Amino acid sequence: MDLGDREALENFILDNSELEKLEELTSRFNIFESLDIVRQEIRHSNFLAWIMNPNESHDIGDYFLKRFLLKTSSLANRRGLGGVTPIEIDIRDFAQATVQREWKGIDILITDEGSKFVCAIENKIEAAEHSDQLDRYQTLVEKEFPDFTRQFIFLTPDVRRASNDSYLNIGYGDVHDIIEYVVRAKSNLLGNEVKIFLSHYAEMLRRRVLVKSEVQDLCKSIYAKHRKALDLIFQYKPDLQMEIHDYLTELIESETELVLDYSPKSSIGFGVKSWDVEMLQKGEALTSKRLLFFEFWNSIDTLNLGLIIGPGDSAIRQRIYDIANKNTNLFTKASRKLTAQWSTIYSERFLSRSDYEDANIDTLKPQVEKKWKSFLSGDFRRILESMGELIR
Repeated sequence: MDLGDREALENFILDNSELEKLEELTSRFNIFESLDIVRQEIRHSNFLAWIMNPNESHDIGDYFLKRFLLKTSSLANRRGLGGVTPIEIDIRDFAQATVQREWKGIDILITDEGSKFVCAIENKIEAAEHSDQLDRYQTLVEKEFPDFTRQFIFLTPDVRRASNDSYLNIGYGDVHDIIEYVVRAKSNLLGNEVKIFLSHYAEMLRRRVLVKSEVQDLCKSIYAKHRKALDLIFQYKPDLQMEIHDYLTELIESETELVLDYSPKSSIGFGVKSWDVEMLQKGEALTSKRLLFFEFWNSIDTLNLGLIIGPGDSAIRQRIYDIANKNTNLFTKASRKLTAQWSTIYSERFLSRSDYEDANIDTLKPQVEKKWKSFLSGDFRRILESMGELIR
């Protein structure tokens, strides 16, 4: 550690009253924070579906659901999206409404047969939209419920604009305000356990999810003041992503045919020793001088393996691509155009988002090991055989 790094860390420890305030604010017990679901989109959707369902154990019937739909219908009419009006929502009885999770991929689907009303909610905490999913969901709902009044909602912490203009974009600030309103209005009807549950959820949103939360303001202030120290700490923090990184490097280094090339936290590159011949050592990337190499993409909630043609000699790159393009059943990405810099010609999913729910390194290791062994005995052998003509 150089003197500048040491000084930055010492200043962070010695001069940080804001950190003490942040620790005090976040140390108060919260059910949702203790279960580590602050950023778990599925858990938020589960909670919202529970409180919206008039037949669930919260004992407030359709009260939350109506307050939510009053808010969204008001915003939709103001923004010219049409649909049902707040007055129509107010006079309707939603006691028989159904609330479904993951109906044909839709996060939350609310249907009321009596009033011929359907509402589809796409919930995004941190993730971005996937390709044309909003268009697909709209088509599904319109096909399944042709005679219903339809409402489409895009729910995010920062009131992010949806790619589909039929969707009403609302924020978690609206959810927070409705929950607090319900707790005040139905205080006499709510049991203590349910009241605490709802209050903890609202507090968690206020502290950890809302864009203008006190915790976020403090974090921004602390980061601005101690940027260098925090970057160092974050770089080496022992989180799940780093634990997976360390396990992957162990797997790679244990194979005599492979050689670890580079290994930052989110991308672990490795080469094949039999490919370390002069013609394939003419890469021009900063990370690797290999023209052909494997790389693990280790994100916070997915793990994928790819085979990459890096930047370098164009003639050799074209030869590699031509070999791959002859067998697109194996080289699944080779049908794409060969780009001038990076081209992925093979890709394999090791862990998906659902694997990370409530997971730790001990539960993920067996899944990674199983995929790794399958890869080495299967696709890896076929890739070596295909690329053999290049080496020969």
